[in-house]
Amino acid sequence: MATGSSILVNGERDATEIDMRIGSAIFEAKLTEQNFTSQSKSHVERYARFSEVFEVSALPQTSGKYHGYQLIRNVLAANEHSWAFYVISDGRRPDLLHEWWTVNSAIRNATLRTRCGFLLWQEVARACPAPLAAFRAQKYGLGDGAS
Repeated sequence: MATGSSILVNGERDATEIDMRIGSAIFEAKLTEQNFTSQSKSHVERYARFSEVFEVSALPQTSGKYHGYQLIRNVLAANEHSWAFYVISDGRRPDLLHEWWTVNSAIRNATLRTRCGFLLWQEVARACPAPLAAFRAQKYGLGDGAS
């Protein structure tokens, strides 16, 4: 696991856990976790560039929480470091893809928005060697999506 950071309103840095970093690209990988977590609005709004990076009213939220917190935090880290950000999600989980596209569409800056995207685990699976493909299929029921 790698780390990135974002600046908070008080000038301190917040360490962001990143599932994977390859060069200037960071990744949030969802395979067995149920969601992208939720966090209180007061916690999320402490990021210095939060309302500059996002159209806040367009983010997934309830009265007291923002949903997709891991996505929001990673987009803020990508913005801070001029990184690209990708979500890797299971194609059998359209709810996760919907949440990602809701967060992505709330990104104000078009350049940052185009540096953020997604991959499906099924796409990644196609590139796996045979022994890893067999393990992946047995453990996660994850084929390559080709039928």
